[in-house]
Amino acid sequence: PFAELPRSHGMTVVHITHHDVEAAAAHRVLRLEHGRVVADSVPDLGGGTRPGPVPPAPMGAAPVRYIPAPYARPLLPRAPGSGELTLHELGHNYGHDTVWEHRALEAVTLSVEAGEGLLVVGENGSGKSTLAWIIAGLLRPTYGLCLLDGESVRRRRGAVGIAFQYARLQLQRPTVGAEIIDAAGWLNAEEFRNRVDAARTDARLARTLEAELDRRVARALSVVRLEPDLAARSIEELSGGQQRRVAIAGLLARDPRVLVLDEPLAGLDGPTRTALVELLAELRVNKGLTLVVVTHDPELLATICPRVIRLERGRVVAGTHALPKPPALEGSVA
Repeated sequence: PFAELPRSHGMTVVHITHHDVEAAAAHRVLRLEHGRVVADSVPDLGGGTRPGPVPPAPMGAAPVRYIPAPYARPLLPRAPGSGELTLHELGHNYGHDTVWEHRALEAVTLSVEAGEGLLVVGENGSGKSTLAWIIAGLLRPTYGLCLLDGESVRRRRGAVGIAFQYARLQLQRPTVGAEIIDAAGWLNAEEFRNRVDAARTDARLARTLEAELDRRVARALSVVRLEPDLAARSIEELSGGQQRRVAIAGLLARDPRVLVLDEPLAGLDGPTRTALVELLAELRVNKGLTLVVVTHDPELLATICPRVIRLERGRVVAGTHALPKPPALEGSVA
């Protein structure tokens, strides 16, 4: 529809995208690399393109590298009842008991084993994000149950982490280090409370506390494959992929049992998407983290979340395994 606006409304459209098929519909294409224009193509009378002032460069991002299915390696066992989700007859109505009441979810019943990867797919308005918010404990369902290890997720604060589609909106502190410290809740933890109070009047204790927090931030960044010197950087200086990793680092610092991700690949280029999928595979396979991923882009994510459910108008209409599961390896968890 964007391509029709210049003709139908006389409107200038500037469309920023990673996708070649979207760029192909434009009358003129600029390619940026490291903040510089490296290609500029404009239409000619023959219906093709001719180079602008800068020699053209290939538009395509690096090809996505698919990783093996996670069942190719054994999962590390987790303690019994550490990350199992149970949803029973779950439903949610927005505007409940008002004239604006709207059903978003209806009678959703499913279980997700500890360490399992689940993809939730469906069209816009199918209830995917509502389901994600309920699993994360951010929404109270209108009816039904959402349990983590047999207990309401709303009572298990920090046990379920959620990464929103727009990572920038989730990052509330000015620097990377401050964001991770805040998201992890370290300064509010009992082990730090007395030290924080004492550090206000004791410079030596303040330096010791700062050094400990720096070490923790560095460890959190290393988990998501970011360099420790990024801690001092402003959030505004980060790329979209870095922002998403920082958000995940803050969530993982709380040692959650379940990680919920809403459209984690949205707005990322090919290499960044691949790197993020490999990170999530490592978290699920090597650390036994339960993953629930909401997406419109299941193909790449199916390599780490072989189980898929589809929502339509708030109901589960299909469930399957996206990839065949080979026989369990010796020492693996079935």
